[in-house]
Amino acid sequence: MIVDLVQRVYHEKLKGNVRPFDEFEQWLQAGLKNPGVNFVAVGQLFFWKIISAEQFDDLISDYETDWMLIHSENLDLIILGKLDYGYSNLLGQRNNPILSSFWLLRCQYVGLQVDDEPIHILTPHRFLTPKQRIEPDMIKLISRLQDKEVEIMKHVDYRLHRTNTIRIR
Repeated sequence: MIVDLVQRVYHEKLKGNVRPFDEFEQWLQAGLKNPGVNFVAVGQLFFWKIISAEQFDDLISDYETDWMLIHSENLDLIILGKLDYGYSNLLGQRNNPILSSFWLLRCQYVGLQVDDEPIHILTPHRFLTPKQRIEPDMIKLISRLQDKEVEIMKHVDYRLHRTNTIRIR
């Protein structure tokens, strides 16, 4: 299992080291204060943007530091997903983000309520389009998260569950 930024921050908090958690919260709040591109899904206004976590290099070493932040206008849904890119050109420009799993930091949808710690889930819709045309993927993701009939899988510790994912809805 690969440990990412969110896992590391919450693990450090559990051990009693709250400095990384506080820095993470400030980073997240800064991302939420300046909303990115907006879109409307299921009659509600949402925003998305790509933020960099380079400031956490002392905490966790990652090759890719781009994260996608998706949130609703009233902040009842906050999603943070690490981005991987399908390819880059010779200039190093990357365009096709791949979001295969993400963290639900705040959510009040049926079966996906987040209380204290975030939930790491497999996305019910895989992003396959360039950033310029990503709005239909965002709308489909939000509608699938809200649909209580859509199966949602949560990442779990293999040592405890003898599997990598379990169904939570």
